[in-house]
Amino acid sequence: MTLPRYAVRADKSAGAIVEALEAMGFHVERIKVPCDALVSRAGILDSVEFKTGKGKLTPAQVRYRNKAHAPVHILRDVDQAVEWGNSLPGWGR
Repeated sequence: MTLPRYAVRADKSAGAIVEALEAMGFHVERIKVPCDALVSRAGILDSVEFKTGKGKLTPAQVRYRNKAHAPVHILRDVDQAVEWGNSLPGWGR
């Protein structure tokens, strides 16, 4: 008996966004479930979803976002990731 396998598709923007955040000094741990990555800075951990263009959250991602007791940030491109990173306390340039 085999279990059904589901393809986990990475958004095309993810690699460039991760590189940009790491260049800014963030630690990015890509985890896929329940969100695409955990991003940490200064002892604070944020949940992040990578989406390309107008990509939408899956039903499981919506459930996680609704249950999380912290924000789940959606980053769509490098410019948005840099803007988000610079907006965080102690990280603005």
